[in-house]
Amino acid sequence: MILVTGEQHTGKTGMIMELAQRSQAKGLHVAGIACPGLWDQGHRAGFDLLELDTGHRHVLSRRIQGLRPMPYMFDAEGLRRGRKALSVSRCRDADLVIVDEVGPWELDGGGWAACLPPLLSLGHPEHIWVIRRSLVQTVQDRFQVRGHVVDVNDTNCTAQLLARI
Repeated sequence: MILVTGEQHTGKTGMIMELAQRSQAKGLHVAGIACPGLWDQGHRAGFDLLELDTGHRHVLSRRIQGLRPMPYMFDAEGLRRGRKALSVSRCRDADLVIVDEVGPWELDGGGWAACLPPLLSLGHPEHIWVIRRSLVQTVQDRFQVRGHVVDVNDTNCTAQLLARI
């Protein structure tokens, strides 16, 4: 288990997308999801969902003006596709499973939370979870995981991760 941390807007998703591409170029089977942000005039406008094993991209969420405390409306089909991409059947034969991101919603039982224990029960493959730095301990306790923690701002972060998988 590898936990990739960093604050918001520090490039965690971009780094894991690069890691997925480089791992695939090495012949590794990569499964899971990345959730790249969408930007409009310097502001996050939402997120897409990228299925790492197929390359399919879907709407995950879009910003709704004035909506608080959660400023994003999640797309039901995007959530369904994300859960399917994180299913045991899709990840069982992978060398690497990436989950972007495990955050407050999962800690409250939503988002990808139901997918995580079955994936962990596989034992194999290697897991990389993206987690905000402030949530690392809470996520470790909630999902009973320990692992190597890498900050996205560490020198040669991608090379460090490639060396571990």
